[in-house]
Amino acid sequence: MYDIMLLEKPLDDGLTRAEIIDMLDAMSFDEVSILEIDNPQGSSVAVGFITMPAFESISYDSSRLAEFIGNILGDISNENDLGVYDFQNSPNSCKLRVYLSRNIG
Repeated sequence: MYDIMLLEKPLDDGLTRAEIIDMLDAMSFDEVSILEIDNPQGSSVAVGFITMPAFESISYDSSRLAEFIGNILGDISNENDLGVYDFQNSPNSCKLRVYLSRNIG
């Protein structure tokens, strides 16, 4: 189960109903907020959801998360094969489990 689920999509594409359902089914909590994080290279965007407890844990400020995900989107050497990442907003905060799919065809 994940705290954050993101799919990389071309700038002019949205999420399909099936993608939304699959993402929500893989999340660790039922109540979520929508996330959209730009690729610094400008060719795509990561869209998806963050659970409300995870959003609360980063004080509703996704700027560091956006930087973290942007670094993965902007540089292929920062990604891993599984698409699973641990994000920690600060040294004393809990780690959030992130899934990022980069299969944008």
